[in-house]
Amino acid sequence: MTSIRRQMQPLDLLTQATKRVVQRDFEAFRGMVWNDEFGDLARAFDAMSGKLKLQFSALETLADVDRLLLHTPELELILDTLLPRIAGVLGWPIPYQSFCSIRIQRSNARAYDFYAAESQQLPYAESRPT
Repeated sequence: MTSIRRQMQPLDLLTQATKRVVQRDFEAFRGMVWNDEFGDLARAFDAMSGKLKLQFSALETLADVDRLLLHTPELELILDTLLPRIAGVLGWPIPYQSFCSIRIQRSNARAYDFYAAESQQLPYAESRPT
């Protein structure tokens, strides 16, 4: 019985880690290293946990955007929150990567730039077509 319990200990650890993922502890499978089928299963669960973490982050960002759109009529305030959150969902900061949102309204346009390496939104540029 002792030998069987010792061999089944990795399965018990995997079960406990799975229960922690249910509580949104997406790092639960880190550090589980075995050179057997249990190790393969731990690595697969760890990869799945990473994807779940990203999906939950994206869903939370979308929920925050919905709340902002319902309560904040000003685009600048929405983008101040939205752009850094998008960078987080995309796994930034990566140096020199940025993205831009452009708003065209009647005879003028505004561009909102976000540089992930600086973790801040730069002031928007306003231009008017000629």
